[in-house]
Amino acid sequence: MLCADPSCNIYLDEVHEMLQTAFGWDDAHLNVFFIGSAPHDPANENYLCPFQVEEGDPGIPQNQVRLDETLAEPGDVLFDCYDFGDEWTLTLRLTEVVSAAPDRPRASCFGGDRPAPAEDCGGVDTFELISAALDVDNPVCAPAGRDRRRGHPHRRRLLAADGG
Repeated sequence: MLCADPSCNIYLDEVHEMLQTAFGWDDAHLNVFFIGSAPHDPANENYLCPFQVEEGDPGIPQNQVRLDETLAEPGDVLFDCYDFGDEWTLTLRLTEVVSAAPDRPRASCFGGDRPAPAEDCGGVDTFELISAALDVDNPVCAPAGRDRRRGHPHRRRLLAADGG
């Protein structure tokens, strides 16, 4: 969850940097913020990364748009589509507007249900498969989890054949 003080003039390129830091990503791919129904829909209002601006893509540069210009009222939604191959579409939703305390940072990220996906892990479907496979409490993957704890039988056979 991103908590930002709208009065502090945070631009979308800065929001993107904050999200990259929160997710532990390297900013190695293109991104586009948009207001609309789906990534790459021509009807969207797009906010472009520098490469897209150089390429002449239609939209407004992210460094010219403040967060409060896109999220003004509770319920407003802005998306950040990152890595057009893996297609991570992050949803930013304004839940409430509160007065900022003077000692609060300009923005902070907190919360989340689980660790963020690794950069270049293959997208949502692959991340879900990886997460399920690593979850020893998942009943579908529990046998594999037990095998990992006591040594997979194939691994034991290989070690025995190798004299280990």
